[in-house]
Amino acid sequence: MIETYQSKWNQFINEEKHFSYSSEILKDLLMDNGGDEDVVEAYINSLRMDMKTNADDYKDFTKEDFIEDFENYVGDKMGS
Repeated sequence: MIETYQSKWNQFINEEKHFSYSSEILKDLLMDNGGDEDVVEAYINSLRMDMKTNADDYKDFTKEDFIEDFENYVGDKMGS
């Protein structure tokens, strides 16, 4: 069986050791876009939990998608 980019990406997302590295990159990205450190860390923890069951939802995410998702997360938290 030939391993596709999509299957490699899904495997990458599902491996916790890679998420630690990726979360640091994501944290830097979100903080560079005005995110508060505590809120960014809460978002990343929420994202980590969601990715364990819904990794396919994130396989095509771009930097801009993560920024938008973070902004929606903040908006939801501020509204509650």
